[in-house]
Amino acid sequence: MGLQINTNVNALNAYRNLTGTQSSMTTSLERLSSGLRINRAADDAAGLAISEKLRAQVNGLNQAQANAQDGVSLIQTAEGALNETHSILQRMRTLTVQAASDTNTDSDRQQIQKEINELNKELTGISTRTQFNGMGLLDGTFTNKTLQIGANGGHTMGINIGATSAESLALSRGGAKVQPQTTNFGAAAVTAPLAVDETKGKLAEGTYTLKANAASGGVDVFDKDNVKVGVAAGAKVTFDSGAVVTAGANVVAGESFKVANTNFTATVAGTGGAVTAQKGNINAGEYTVAGANGNILDANKNVVGVVNGATATFDEAHGGGSVTFTDALDATSKLTVATYGSGVDLGTQATAVDALKTIDVAIGKVSGQRAQLGALQNRLDHTIKNLGVSAENLAASESRIRDTDMAKEMTNFTRSQILQQAGVSMLAQANQSSQSVLKLLG
Repeated sequence: MGLQINTNVNALNAYRNLTGTQSSMTTSLERLSSGLRINRAADDAAGLAISEKLRAQVNGLNQAQANAQDGVSLIQTAEGALNETHSILQRMRTLTVQAASDTNTDSDRQQIQKEINELNKELTGISTRTQFNGMGLLDGTFTNKTLQIGANGGHTMGINIGATSAESLALSRGGAKVQPQTTNFGAAAVTAPLAVDETKGKLAEGTYTLKANAASGGVDVFDKDNVKVGVAAGAKVTFDSGAVVTAGANVVAGESFKVANTNFTATVAGTGGAVTAQKGNINAGEYTVAGANGNILDANKNVVGVVNGATATFDEAHGGGSVTFTDALDATSKLTVATYGSGVDLGTQATAVDALKTIDVAIGKVSGQRAQLGALQNRLDHTIKNLGVSAENLAASESRIRDTDMAKEMTNFTRSQILQQAGVSMLAQANQSSQSVLKLLG
């Protein structure tokens, strides 16, 4: 073996090994100090990609769990209000049973009616005031809502809460506006966002949505339960029940419209023409008119209001509402006010008995709504538990890929530390080996 000075192969070899040891030690120090096995993509490219996907799922599941908990809070808010609604309905039923007994006079029933009227106002008040995050829950607007209860698209749950005002429960003959045509639209008035020119036939209250039919190329009509109830063509919406809604312009998929219960409508026989406006409450019954500027008389010839040209205005005892016609009323006019969801009328023993049926239907409707909300809450409770388990398991999976095994890495660090010390020592020895040449120079 020769003896060279310019190229110290042993020193180069020791330096190369020392460099590798220092790199390994630096990696171990980084992992031990950060707690992560993967600090950059170069550490494990495939592992990083898998880890990020798992992390996205964990974050999504945690947020979905929070969403579900918010859903429970929303349902509890609505159900709490409905509990009080039930209490009011039970009180109204008790009063109605009292009024149905002929131990009470009609005057007594009028006093009972006063409490019924106030309770009706509170029913409507509760439906209006009950809100969650600024959204009305019981006013009929909280329909076709979606809760995101999963980490990915499509992981949703639908929720619908119907209106529970006195009018929607058919307990009050609340104010209404009748469309200016003679055709009876059966206790309903169509409101925005779909602009309506004309309505015909009888149609249940609720929100209706127009959706494209890929098979026929037309537009179908769906109710709030996503059941097809009719078709649309041009500006006309035709329902299976025979009702027709004509809009101001051609309707298109994606539009919707709401049918609000107006509870009663009015028609006129003799002169007077079509109804152009109707406001306030009017008790059901047959009425006659004593001239264009005379009185309104009920079936017993009692004065219940006054006429001013084409407008008939009723006194407070008979609703306080008014009806306006296209033509002036005269002594030949006869006004018939028919009720739909006639409300709770305790004027006589017979009407009190009828009112019991109305209240029982309302109690059943609220009970059904509360049962549905209870079922949804129980479902969300299970959803929350499942989301928690899933998030925990996925977090564990992500940890196994991305986090440092501290015991294993400490072993690597100790090994690198010893090798580094040995490498420095050997490099020093290799550098000293060339000095043996000086002995040859004696």
